[in-house]
Amino acid sequence: MKKLIRKILREEVDKDVDGDNFILNVNYKELQLLSYIIKNDGAYKYTFKQLGISNLVLMSKMFLILKFNTKEDILKSLETKDTSNLYLGPFYTAKVDYYDEIYEDEETVEDECEYCNGTGYEEESCYNCGGSGEVEDGDEDYVTCSDCGGSGEIEDECGYCGGSGYDEYTQELEKIDLFTLPVFSKTPIIFDDLVDEHKSTITKLGMVKGRVKFIETKTEPKSYGGIEPNDEERIDHVYDEGMVLSGDDLSEYI
Repeated sequence: MKKLIRKILREEVDKDVDGDNFILNVNYKELQLLSYIIKNDGAYKYTFKQLGISNLVLMSKMFLILKFNTKEDILKSLETKDTSNLYLGPFYTAKVDYYDEIYEDEETVEDECEYCNGTGYEEESCYNCGGSGEVEDGDEDYVTCSDCGGSGEIEDECGYCGGSGYDEYTQELEKIDLFTLPVFSKTPIIFDDLVDEHKSTITKLGMVKGRVKFIETKTEPKSYGGIEPNDEERIDHVYDEGMVLSGDDLSEYI
């Protein structure tokens, strides 16, 4: 079978290069390749690697046909050499940003010490001169205090922060991760049908998911109220809506 597939791939294959064709053109050779992928449990990327295929446009075509048709219908098309029972387009796409589940974490925080204002020391009245700045010497004359230099105050290590200038404590956090997900559909993807809906809406509307990508983590201290509960698993944004042309390379998204 592998030799047959390699032979097929060396031959001319429909390339869908007309540019304005929204319907995939699938020939018998490609149906044979689809059959082989199905025998590999639908693992199209593994199959392409196994066969040494680097044609990303062809892989994108296989992805769409496999995701929008049953394996039974594909095998029937191969048997009958008729693709009229297959859904081959048009396909619509968009990128969906969504939040995942809220989870807890903690971090060590260093705030400026409120007792010493970050200096690490506190000014107190000089113990030697009692704050006057002068002391009596052996001749009963008043001279400048050697401990405070005449200021009447001395700098003592802050008793609260231990001289570090910072107040260190552990803060409890709530976090939520934001992801972007390419989706594909048989019908145009409507912004208002998805934004602020639960991410399960993607599946409910019959959309096919591409490869998810992490964007960022949103963090809020629990003492400030944490993450807004309504954000959990919520679709935040939909963009790049459009139609997939036959001949598009979707490898970045699948």
